[in-house]
Amino acid sequence: MGNNLAGRALRALTLSLTGLVLLTSPLAGAQPAPVQTPQAQAPQNQRQAPQRNIGVASLSEANAALFRKAQPATFRLEHRSITDSNTPDGIGTGFFITKDGLALTAYHVVEGARVLSARTLSGERYPVEVVGFDAQADLAVVQVKASRNVPFLPLAASTPKVGQLALAIGNSRGQLLQPKQGRLLRLEVAADRADFPSGTLELDAPLAPGDSGGPILSESGEVIGVVSYIRLDDRERLRSYAIPVGSQNALLQELRAGTKRDVPALGITASNVLANIRFLPEAFPKLGLGPKPGAIFDGLAPNGPAARAGLRPVVPISEGDEDTPPQLRGDVITALNGKTVRSFEELVARVREHKVGETVKLTVQRGNQTVEISVQLEARAQVAF
Repeated sequence: MGNNLAGRALRALTLSLTGLVLLTSPLAGAQPAPVQTPQAQAPQNQRQAPQRNIGVASLSEANAALFRKAQPATFRLEHRSITDSNTPDGIGTGFFITKDGLALTAYHVVEGARVLSARTLSGERYPVEVVGFDAQADLAVVQVKASRNVPFLPLAASTPKVGQLALAIGNSRGQLLQPKQGRLLRLEVAADRADFPSGTLELDAPLAPGDSGGPILSESGEVIGVVSYIRLDDRERLRSYAIPVGSQNALLQELRAGTKRDVPALGITASNVLANIRFLPEAFPKLGLGPKPGAIFDGLAPNGPAARAGLRPVVPISEGDEDTPPQLRGDVITALNGKTVRSFEELVARVREHKVGETVKLTVQRGNQTVEISVQLEARAQVAF
């Protein structure tokens, strides 16, 4: 029965890979973020949350008053890759923490943006500059160049408690700065992926792409967190995660002082379909990738670290059909500095054990051959796709 299940799974993967060959274009995400790279609108491959606890009508009178008081201190954050574009490449949320326009958002909202602007509730637009960031923590301090003093939100002076109100303000579902209500479920949550921050707050507020970077408010109107990502738990319930912030937050003080801390990158990306091969280690030889499972990739940054070192992305050489797997050709990374790598996510974790500028040795499987390749890691923001 196990073999039949594996066979059906491989056939399903075959069909997915055929679709990959026919339909996808080169990946444009920053590196080395794997499958669910949080771009400016947060992970988008999650199912939509039910339309409950969304909008002012869903709030109690007290929470509606809390929202209306906080809303003017929030803004829609738009980023563009070119200066003359009228259409933003990505949309997120931010909020003011000082009257002179200093603000907080999630780092992935501003990552790689050449032109940033803030649209306030009153419809005004202001240019935005990044002051400091920590890519692993997914937190950024930005300066909104407002023409006047702005309303701002106070940061929490104490640690939040499980069960308390978690009121988010964001720009998802095509709405401008609307509330989403939930409860705080857990503190100090460990991320199950290397590219997501750890130590987060877990919420049941129904957040969605566009809410990233927005505030999570307590009953007293203080900010307890910054929206980072969403995912489904093991019971397929939507859960939202926020980076905890408070008035005594040491990292926040560093970022306000201008610290810019990036994560190391190889300059490769993997599509969802390729990364999901990790669930089928027996698929590697059947797909022509060699005997061992490992990290495979199909995006390679031009003149990035991996490209300069001669790594080869996976490419299709035959499509296959329902009964015959497609055949692929490309490198499989099976170890980094001697530590086993079984998936793209594990490769990201291994890379992030090192610092920008360090040289690592990759064990690479090319068909039935094994080669050792040295790669010098670069800052992710410097690896252009």
